[in-house]
This record gives sequence, structure tokens and C-alpha cells, in this order.
Amino acid sequence: TQSTWGDDAHKDSPVLLLTNMVTPGDVDDSLDEEIRQECSKYGEVSKVHIKPETNDVRIFVQFANTTQAGQAQPALHNRYFAGKQIQCRRYPLKAFEAGDYDE
Repeated sequence: TQSTWGDDAHKDSPVLLLTNMVTPGDVDDSLDEEIRQECSKYGEVSKVHIKPETNDVRIFVQFANTTQAGQAQPALHNRYFAGKQIQCRRYPLKAFEAGDYDE
């Protein structure tokens, strides 16, 4: 069985959630632009939202459409960034648009 990180939950959403990418201490003014630049290799990035938490940072990337998010997800999932293995999954669009970043 696959974990929720690798399944098709919310596969119609253009929003990706990246975790285990950086620590709260790594969040700075250039992180948003770094994420936009990297993710734009897979499509048009509409929005980036960075939510630092106690032990991790939840990074949300909204693409222009679900196809582009679908191209980015397998490329980013389990990839290493700054020595950490990124976890990437789709995130529900309605929750993202409502400002609910905890689902």
C-alpha cells in the first residue's frame, strides 16, 4: 500500500504541497523566488505560499493547471534539496483557496 504522499488523492488539483524541504530557520526572502524558479521548469507557477511550522515548513505551489502540477509532482517527490528529501503531494484546491493550509 502507498502512503498519502504517493497516492492519487486530489489528483485534479493544480496545487502541490512540499514538505521536508527546508527548516523554519532556512526561510528567507529569497526562498519564494527559488521555489518559483525551480517549479517553473514544469509549468507556469501561479502562486507560492510558505507556511513555517514548529519543526517543518509547508510550501504550497499552485500551477496554472493540473497537467503542469502532474508533471512537477513526480519530479519533486523524493528529490533532495539542501540535504533533505522532499515529500510532494497534491493539495486540495478549495482548501488552498480558502487559506486552509493544515489539511
